[in-house]
Amino acid sequence: MDTLPLLLEKLQQETSYPDLEKHIEQLIEIIDDKYKDEDENVQKAVVESGSLSNILPLLGESQDHPAITAKAAQLIAELAKAESVRVPLVNMGVVPPLLKLIQTDSTPLIAKQVCRALGNICFDNDLGRQAVDEGEGVGTCLQLISAYTKKEEEEAARVRVLACGFVLNLTNECEWLEDKAVESGALKVLDACLKEHAADEDLYNMGVAAFLRISDCDAAKSEKWLESLVGTMVWVVSRENTGHPLVPVLEELNIISEKDDMKNPLADGCLPSHLIRIIQYNTGPAAEDEDNDSCEECVKLASDLLLSLLVGDGSMEKLYGGGEGQVFRQCVQWLDSDMDGLKVLGALAVGNFARSDSHCRQLVDSQIVESLLSVLKSSSVVQEGEEPNVTLQHAVLSSLRNLAIPASNKGRLLELGVMTAVLELKHTDVMAVTFKLLGVLRMLIDGQEAAATSLGQDRDFLNCLVDWCAVEEHAGVKGEATRLMAWTIKNSKTLQVIRNMVRAEGMQHLVTMATSEHMVMQNEALIALNLVASTVLGEAAVSLKEADLAGTVLKILKNDETKPELLCNTLALIRTMGTAASPNTSPSLPCSLLACAGLMPDTLNGLRQDLVTSGVLDVIRTLSKEHAHQGVKDNAASALTSLEDQMNR
Repeated sequence: MDTLPLLLEKLQQETSYPDLEKHIEQLIEIIDDKYKDEDENVQKAVVESGSLSNILPLLGESQDHPAITAKAAQLIAELAKAESVRVPLVNMGVVPPLLKLIQTDSTPLIAKQVCRALGNICFDNDLGRQAVDEGEGVGTCLQLISAYTKKEEEEAARVRVLACGFVLNLTNECEWLEDKAVESGALKVLDACLKEHAADEDLYNMGVAAFLRISDCDAAKSEKWLESLVGTMVWVVSRENTGHPLVPVLEELNIISEKDDMKNPLADGCLPSHLIRIIQYNTGPAAEDEDNDSCEECVKLASDLLLSLLVGDGSMEKLYGGGEGQVFRQCVQWLDSDMDGLKVLGALAVGNFARSDSHCRQLVDSQIVESLLSVLKSSSVVQEGEEPNVTLQHAVLSSLRNLAIPASNKGRLLELGVMTAVLELKHTDVMAVTFKLLGVLRMLIDGQEAAATSLGQDRDFLNCLVDWCAVEEHAGVKGEATRLMAWTIKNSKTLQVIRNMVRAEGMQHLVTMATSEHMVMQNEALIALNLVASTVLGEAAVSLKEADLAGTVLKILKNDETKPELLCNTLALIRTMGTAASPNTSPSLPCSLLACAGLMPDTLNGLRQDLVTSGVLDVIRTLSKEHAHQGVKDNAASALTSLEDQMNR
């Protein structure tokens, strides 16, 4: 510091270019020495001394004295390393002459130092960024990169790296400049430069960092630039196995893959095969020397992206390849992996492939069910003190549910023991697994009377089922459990199964389901209640009265938004209740609800009274006369006639 005041004085007074250049070099050495100690006092002293007023004019001497111009730019670059002097430098007006230097065909020596200076000035400095933008610096920098992409002269490579660094600092966390860079063609410029000099590691690292910074903005993901963006990212993926920059690129591709119209293009190219390679690398012996957290992140991101592509119908078909696609074959192989994470990926992928009946039939024929059941069994076999792999159970159950949807598959899956295997998990305390378990069972018993009857006679399971119908913390489980109850009644059509449901106290949940916000669930509940009313109404009367069936019926009928189909099913329920059999007679013997008070228990009499006094007769009468749907009018008239006949007896 002792020599600094004298040096600054010389800089203010000196007029000889050779001497000025020598003094600037000395000053740069002093700044560099102090900067290593994180001491910004030298930079502050230089800026505050006023000596730069004699140096800034040197930036305009590039034609006649390029060496001293380069030194002047270098000095500004060294000064701008200090955060405290960046704003003062901008206020001194250093940005316009620096930009002017790279707007012309400057030498690599000058371009290199100017990019350093501007990059440092813009680092975390919005005032500097604004000044660069006002001088059309975004376009200028991109033009510089384009010009130097083809240059082979000495120092050209360094200019390319520093220009990319300038772009990075200029746009970093600055949305308006990111958008401007994209609209100025930054994505294509950087892509061309990167691919032309792919072997230059420094350029690759800096260029990809700048590319990723810019690609984070909305403009980059617009229709105009998305193809260019994806092309470069897939190129980066093709070069990487793990770590940076693969992680941020995969993150961006995951976001892009959420667009429905991007799934097919992403599945069309080489990306899926590279995702498989990345997963294999990061789960294989080659990853032993890599950072474990980085490997896990790469596997997760690559897996998520692969599954995202399988969500699209068109992209899924491409990757399935008629059962011969590379991705499909690899996913099936992962089911036999020693790693649970790969088993999960394989099971989830199979579930996505099983989204068409033809695929499901092919998958069952290919013995995929046996593999899934083996994985499901292994997920529950744990050492003492360990917990079952519920993620794996969830994934396998998801696949089994989809495979059970086609009618032609249900019998096959039942023969293979799927229902038995799934019921082994009925005491799980993980609601996500329970939800999938219920879904598998519901698909399996659809149209399968024997299976539905068997399920409805499993008292232990029915107790679990009724408990799940009351689960408030998981709406999915609650809804799926009640639907399974209704489907079991409908598909078994067995008196004993219906009695089991009543005795297990399931009627409250069916009545509640009748007012669900989902029409399909309302219909299912009403069909099940019709079957209950036509077979064991006397036994169910207590539960139905406590569940306020009469109030539920009235609510459905009075709601102007209720669809005609629901109205007809509700009126059919009332009619069924009016002709239900006495518990003391044969189930096939009709007996009006209102006419058999002497035969039915008092509770049934009370249920009858609730129905009559609720006002439902007036509502039915109105429906029979005024409703626009003829089917509703006919059903209402039939129910009304039946009820009024009994009231008059």
